[in-house]
Amino acid sequence: MGTMTPLASVMLLAFLFLIALALVIWALLLPRQKPAPKPEREREAVAPPPRESLISNDDVRGAKSAGPKRPAAPDDAFERFLRAGRENDRD
Repeated sequence: MGTMTPLASVMLLAFLFLIALALVIWALLLPRQKPAPKPEREREAVAPPPRESLISNDDVRGAKSAGPKRPAAPDDAFERFLRAGRENDRD
């Protein structure tokens, strides 16, 4: 029940061969596009900027940690509810 007849196998292989052949012919017939030459200015500007001019991660982390402290969040009803629940669990 699960096996293919020899004729079905040959037909499947022939179909796959035709698809592969069509793809090869299509790839050969496509026009090849060459990349456009870069202007002289772009060729020279490929190098990245020197590392000394960049800010280090340590500087960024220090700036964030030394930033202004946010004021404490207002004491809202939900926070009081949560605290009350925790205090009741201790009893």
